[in-house]
Amino acid sequence: MKLRDDEATIQNLIDGKLGEVEFGRVENRMRSDKEFRRLYLSYVKSHHLLIEKFETSGEDVARSRPGPILVRRRRVMFALAAAITMLAIVATLLWQAAPQPQATIVYGPESKGRIEHPEGKIGNNKLWEGSTLELDRGSVSVLMPSGVKGYFEGPGKIEMENPNRLRLHSGRIWFDVPDGAEGFVCVTNSLFVEDLGTEFGVIADQGRPEEVHVIDGKVRLHPFERPSEILSLVKGEGTAWKDRQLTAANAPAGFSAAFPVKIVVFSDDFIDADGTPLEGKVPDVGAGPWRATLGGMEVRNGVLDTHGELRKAAFAPLGLPHLNDLTHIFLLTVEAHGSGSDGWAGVSLYTGDQERIFVGDPCGGRGDWALHPVGWQAISACPLLAGKGTVTLRYNYRTGLAELFEGEETTGIPRASQWIAPGLAFDRIRIANGSMMDAILDAGGSEAATKFYDTINVRSNIAVRKIKATVLSAENSIRKAN
Repeated sequence: MKLRDDEATIQNLIDGKLGEVEFGRVENRMRSDKEFRRLYLSYVKSHHLLIEKFETSGEDVARSRPGPILVRRRRVMFALAAAITMLAIVATLLWQAAPQPQATIVYGPESKGRIEHPEGKIGNNKLWEGSTLELDRGSVSVLMPSGVKGYFEGPGKIEMENPNRLRLHSGRIWFDVPDGAEGFVCVTNSLFVEDLGTEFGVIADQGRPEEVHVIDGKVRLHPFERPSEILSLVKGEGTAWKDRQLTAANAPAGFSAAFPVKIVVFSDDFIDADGTPLEGKVPDVGAGPWRATLGGMEVRNGVLDTHGELRKAAFAPLGLPHLNDLTHIFLLTVEAHGSGSDGWAGVSLYTGDQERIFVGDPCGGRGDWALHPVGWQAISACPLLAGKGTVTLRYNYRTGLAELFEGEETTGIPRASQWIAPGLAFDRIRIANGSMMDAILDAGGSEAATKFYDTINVRSNIAVRKIKATVLSAENSIRKAN
């Protein structure tokens, strides 16, 4: 429809000259045509200004000439009623079209999560009122509608209850509240925490008390079950909810405020010349050369081959940084190729002289991968990941969970998982092979326990192409009250 026709239609609406059918058509256009709504609002504004300007003179004329003016006034009143109806429609449409308050999220490296929205809302990187984010692993940055910045670490779950209030179901989160956004609220299952112009962190990790720590500024909080028990915390102070009581936190906790950086602490490939011994070989990245403790291994055809009748083992130290509560994710990628036999072979992580985690082939000729704590019981875990290829171990220092993924990424579904122990800081890596009898003895088993395996004296073969160990370090983004 042409602009002049639209203008004429709107003028007839204002003058009260539209019939019921025409009025219905205009009503439908208001809902579907943004430009028509804008034109209508412009005309209504001009019309109201004219009414305000000439209303007094109109009253004077009405007193002297009531007949025609009364008819005109009735028309004006009808037009105003129609205008009010249209204004209500337009206001509703504009409200629906206006952007609603939302939080923006960005996933960090090696992170995986999922968002659930309330009905009618979508977006993989947005949180609306009522949206929840469940983070299986990794971290996300959060920018609230008010400008409050957050950094959330999983595993855990958050929910945006309203544009100024976030619920931490589990996990840990750091907030930076800018000037003008005071009054922001973070709640846990037990605590109500209100910002008073602050930088603070909240911990709701499973298996430990909920904690609140103030890095700068001030917060006010209370337990949900005792709203009158209000506690104020200032810079450097923290509290823990333990045994249904607020108690002083053991120490100021540090919080990550940005995505971690991947730091390679060990890397070695075996593209050296054939016959290169592993003993004394310097890794591409690491803290020192390989040291053979049993037998000898050599590079053949671009791989380190562990086959043979002799038991073989070699160690190399990992570089810094080691794991801690903030630099808490360790990734070990092993690329291998070759068939196995009836023994075992693989890569192990050590703390001092203690073997902690084994990744490799404990099943012999089946050629399957396994992930497990040390010990000969690993034979019952097979098969877990069939075939030789590339696998990546992910270990969480905080939780003790170890997961095994196919390939080099850990954002998909793990092929195997095992709770090892929290707080392990690995400092050595080992490549080794052996028979089932060796595995039993290595795990502290008795000679009697080896009887069933006495006839198995074949060493398994795992041909390693490359090993890389990485930590996700937050050392450069730690926020902690001094």
